[in-house]
Amino acid sequence: DFGFGLARGTASLFKKTVFGMTDSFSKFTDSVSKGLSAATMDPQFQTDRTLSRVRNKPKHAIYGVARGAESFAKSVGSGLAGVVMRPIEGAEQEGVGGFLKGVGKGLVGVVTKPMIGMFDLASNVTEGIRNTTTVFERDLDRLRLPRYIGRDGIVTIYSARESLGQAWMRELNKGAYAYDHYLAHLELPGSDMVVLLTYQRLVMFRRAKPDDAGMAVGAAGSSIETGSATGAIGVSASNATKAQVEWEQDIKSLHSIQLEAGGISLKLPAASTSQVAPPGPFIPIADAQSRRWFYDKIKEAVKALVDDRKELS
Repeated sequence: DFGFGLARGTASLFKKTVFGMTDSFSKFTDSVSKGLSAATMDPQFQTDRTLSRVRNKPKHAIYGVARGAESFAKSVGSGLAGVVMRPIEGAEQEGVGGFLKGVGKGLVGVVTKPMIGMFDLASNVTEGIRNTTTVFERDLDRLRLPRYIGRDGIVTIYSARESLGQAWMRELNKGAYAYDHYLAHLELPGSDMVVLLTYQRLVMFRRAKPDDAGMAVGAAGSSIETGSATGAIGVSASNATKAQVEWEQDIKSLHSIQLEAGGISLKLPAASTSQVAPPGPFIPIADAQSRRWFYDKIKEAVKALVDDRKELS
């Protein structure tokens, strides 16, 4: 019995030592690559990386190597493609000035994106090794989040993005918004902030980091694309329950919404008809396409509210 206990204790010490070392290194490399990702000035690349990171967590060492190699290859490919595509996209949007901006962004990307790939490779490998030490101690992970079904009740093709938004809505603030009807959400690039829109309210919250909250709840995008929804998804309620709500605003309490150069401004009702509507919360959205998309979604929520009031009257 003594020998058996000694062997188990030694094995446990070794396992926990490996877990601690790889966990620290994985968090460090992930933080560095996240910072470099913001420096690329490429919202599409940031979105794709976020989707990949939170949707395909390496469960063991072999999977970590495979995921890391795939991430590195995609980062290098994106960097090389950006040298050609960013100037073209800039020229289409802003002419000569946009072309020059695109050249600069392409050159920044061709340097930073391979570096991001290298750090993601290291992060995935060490995270896979870390998770190997606990592979037999975990419960089975859910393959995907519950399907999102809209207000009309029609079942459509499964969307990982919409399912994630619905899950966040139900878990945020101890379930305070669980009976709302989800409409859209947008992850703000370069931060942990997410703005969530339901037919009843707008909520700005700071999401918990995946490593701090266990396995991440699917994937969020920083621009309007939905992306594909394949691959296993680790699910944990703590990812949203540990999120910090910064502010919330009821749709019915809005006076107006204004589309500005750097985001969307919400106006609140004035105390009297002679006063100007006071400013409300501001949603910072740098990307013009994402800004317009989310603005239209807010208008959709306002229109739905007006239609509901007409039906009641």
